[in-house]
Amino acid sequence: MIVKNTKLQREQIKKHAEELYVHHQRDFAYIAQVYKIPERTIRRWAKDNDWENTRKQVNESSWKTMQELKAALPKLIKKVADNPTAANADSLQKVVSSLKKLSKDVDLIGNALMILKEFSLYIKENDPDRAETLLDHIEPFIKHLETKHD
Repeated sequence: MIVKNTKLQREQIKKHAEELYVHHQRDFAYIAQVYKIPERTIRRWAKDNDWENTRKQVNESSWKTMQELKAALPKLIKKVADNPTAANADSLQKVVSSLKKLSKDVDLIGNALMILKEFSLYIKENDPDRAETLLDHIEPFIKHLETKHD
């Protein structure tokens, strides 16, 4: 069932849909299913706002930054070993922390959404009587997660 949304709700959904596409690598079908909006609408938003180019830039930027940090790491390690000052150790810690953050492309929200989607499909197939009740809670929870982690 497709629900009519207010203009503000639609803009928020559009923003979240772009986030899912650009940063969480979700496809149009998945986004359409989550928000109960026709896939062609999601595709139109993506085309009108050049989501593909944005996705490419985000991926390239993160990759480039990660490579630069990895390249700097051996020199920083040697610098700390040769001169173990608090400032040198702090620099090394900052680089390591940044690398950890960037490498978390595992993306907790993306994983949670994927698991919930799979669970929804499983319930629909294996317990259709309870599926509707459970899905009434799962879909708002997905939206809650996305909003909470913006």
